[in-house]
Amino acid sequence: PYKGAGPAVAALLGQQFTFMIDNLPSSMPYIQSGKLRALAVTSARRLAELPDVPTMAEAGVPDMVVTAWFGLVAPAGTPATVIDTLYAATRDVVRSPDIAERFRAMGGQAGGNTPAEFAAFIDQERTRWKQIVDAAGIAQEQ
Repeated sequence: PYKGAGPAVAALLGQQFTFMIDNLPSSMPYIQSGKLRALAVTSARRLAELPDVPTMAEAGVPDMVVTAWFGLVAPAGTPATVIDTLYAATRDVVRSPDIAERFRAMGGQAGGNTPAEFAAFIDQERTRWKQIVDAAGIAQEQ
């Protein structure tokens, strides 16, 4: 019922509930300051920034591998030359040491895969989450 991570983290800090699953960028400052305790991470591997925090699999929930990701998308039909130009420019920025360090400091990891790899990843995510939604019997609200 919260309109974003900020209000949810504030409610958690105010002890309005006892735990939450959150993206690390909004929780990391509170974890690092000791105001919140990270119980587990939902990534497949432990994070270098939180080496003592187990993965969900290590905590006994083996199928709980869920990560947040961000990607650059363009309208269907965008010319390949434009896609290639955007990819080259963003790849170089995302892979720069300064930006990679900023991602790491927030518990993230810089990507920069190719447009084809990203399209394949989106297809995998769509298939994975459709199976989960179908198995749970979740229906789209009208």
